[in-house]
Amino acid sequence: MLIIMCLISQTYWDDNSRADFLGGSELWYAGSSERVSGLGVNFWASSSGLRVLGQDYDLNNDASLDEAVFGAAANTARILYGPGFGTDTRFTTSSAEGMGVADLNGNGVPDVVVGEQWGSQSYIYWDMNPASVTQLGFGGACYGVAIGDLNKDGSLDVVLAGYGGVQSKIYWGPSYTTYQAFDNADSWDPFVADLNLDGYPDILLPRPLSTVKIFWGPGFTSSQDIAFSSTKAAAVADLNADGWPDVALGSYSEGVRVYFGPGFSSYWALAGMTNVQDLEIEDADGDGYLDLVASGGSDGKARIWWGPALVSFTDVSAAVGDGVDLLDLDNDGDLDIATPSGTSSFYIYRNNGSRSFSLWQNISLPSWGGAYVDLRKYEEIGNAYTRTPSFVYLSRIFTGSSAYRMDSLRWWASVPSGMTLRLWLRASDDQTTWTSWKEVYNGQGITDPDFFCRRFYQYSALVTTDGRRTSEFHLDSLRLYYTDCAIGLDEFGPADYLVINGGLAYLNVVAECGYLLVYDITGRPIKEFHLARGKHAIAWAEGLPSGLYILIARYDGTERVKSAFVR
Repeated sequence: MLIIMCLISQTYWDDNSRADFLGGSELWYAGSSERVSGLGVNFWASSSGLRVLGQDYDLNNDASLDEAVFGAAANTARILYGPGFGTDTRFTTSSAEGMGVADLNGNGVPDVVVGEQWGSQSYIYWDMNPASVTQLGFGGACYGVAIGDLNKDGSLDVVLAGYGGVQSKIYWGPSYTTYQAFDNADSWDPFVADLNLDGYPDILLPRPLSTVKIFWGPGFTSSQDIAFSSTKAAAVADLNADGWPDVALGSYSEGVRVYFGPGFSSYWALAGMTNVQDLEIEDADGDGYLDLVASGGSDGKARIWWGPALVSFTDVSAAVGDGVDLLDLDNDGDLDIATPSGTSSFYIYRNNGSRSFSLWQNISLPSWGGAYVDLRKYEEIGNAYTRTPSFVYLSRIFTGSSAYRMDSLRWWASVPSGMTLRLWLRASDDQTTWTSWKEVYNGQGITDPDFFCRRFYQYSALVTTDGRRTSEFHLDSLRLYYTDCAIGLDEFGPADYLVINGGLAYLNVVAECGYLLVYDITGRPIKEFHLARGKHAIAWAEGLPSGLYILIARYDGTERVKSAFVR
């Protein structure tokens, strides 16, 4: 009787470093079609693992979403804490005109970036602490903030929009002491997204006195103009669900237009609004189509154009100021509208369903000019391209010199309350045709025949969030355990293998010549078979006494080792 066992131990592939995670990208869907974009917009690969960028709205961790307001004459930027919004944290500035929230230092606590309009500084407030501050030394008027990992080095970078002769600049993390100037024209709120889907984040820059520009990453020296003038507001999403990001722009004089990617030359002009101050894209009525919301001070209203056609609309009338924000502020499961009055009030309109809104709260604020509701890029809750509350990471492709059987997948992560992490796996023989995605579970054995004897494997990680404390999430390490295939002598076998079945050894020589060597337990050679290229079945155990034997198949620098008992 023969008892077979393999001497080769189980091996594995790892994703456990910033470089490993940077080898992946982001996966999102336009209908049922997969689209891939670069990290640095929704995901970033930090030194502490794979992270979700922004999406922190419950900033005091009390289960209610919060809001951020600032104004050029207010001398503070504030985080107002829900659900009552009567308490706040105040960040002292002379004239806030831009605000961003993200975990810049990767410690799990959001930081606040404030751009200053009238002074020469802009600021980073670490861990939301007004007393722990770094001056960025911008040198003049800042009219907007955006955040992303623009050079994909694992550290978040800060984009500041310059005005009044001040250049727009990228401050490179993690030190924020060096910067790259990339535009000289007056500009407003920047937006970071991978607009051409080349794997690198780009910068969309509204400019009130000239055309809008897209600065292409990773160098940000080449650009494309969008012929739209007097522009203050911008937003990005795949509004027509064709798999390309689209650009929505709001103008002082020309209203609202949606420019469709990838060319950004064709557009829709939306009806009604004139002096547009802010834009946001969300699925406000929950029908599965993205809607577009604009606010304008002289218009005295916020307007929602309903997707997918963006023709019909609903107006929310108020003494509307510069900003508009859509969040579930009353915790009932749908998106409400928040907007400041521009003088002394902050209004929240409750979503009643059926595309109807009514005033829920009128919160008194200090009298200030140009009050604004804004978390910039992070004001729009959800995926930057689809606005769904889900983010899918697509790993690098794992491969080897021969076919492998996937045994299990194990991962280590911190997943706070309100978030989920699920993993899927797929396989291929040629990287052209892939199996369907199959969900796998942490540490459990994989028995699906789709994962037997394939050369290429890839996983995807689906992260969902309720938009509260995503800074606490990190996927630290992931390990795919596999073994070489042992599947017998058939046409669907791996390129080279050694399989023992009873007294026969099956092997495939993928060289001009090869050998099968048989040793006893002391290492003494017993038999040697000289083999030509091709598949062979060798009666290796014939005439041997009982005992443990070691079989080695050797050809062209390749070696396969198995052991077997003869009884």
